[in-house]
Amino acid sequence: MLTTTFTYCAQERGTSCGIGNVRSVHVAEKRRDTNLARKLRLKIRGQRDPCWLCGRDIDYELEFPHPHSFTVDHIVPVSKGGAEYDPENLRAAHYRCNQRKGDRLVPVRPTRIEFDTSRKW
Repeated sequence: MLTTTFTYCAQERGTSCGIGNVRSVHVAEKRRDTNLARKLRLKIRGQRDPCWLCGRDIDYELEFPHPHSFTVDHIVPVSKGGAEYDPENLRAAHYRCNQRKGDRLVPVRPTRIEFDTSRKW
C-alpha cells in the first residue's frame, strides 16, 4: 500500500508537484498589505471626520483602547464581501461604535430618547 505524504512549499504558490510518494502542495497565502492599510488609515485620520455611525466628533488624540478613540470602519464588512482596501468602503468611527456595529451591513444607531417638555407646570 502506497501512502502519499503532503508537505507544504512556499516556492511556487497555487500549484502542486510531486516526486514519487512525496507530494508538495503549494499554498496560496492571503497576505495583508499593511503598508497600504496604514496609508489609508492615516489619510482618513487626517480628514478629521466625525464618527459616521453616531455623528459625534472623534477625539483623535485618544489612544486605541479608549472607547471614543479613532478606528477605521468598513461600510460593507470584509466578511460580507466588502473591499478591504477600497477608500470608498472606509469611514472614521469611534472604537465603541465600530465594535457595536460588528459585521452587520446596516449600522446600529444609538437610541435617543426624546422628551416633550412644556412650560406648563
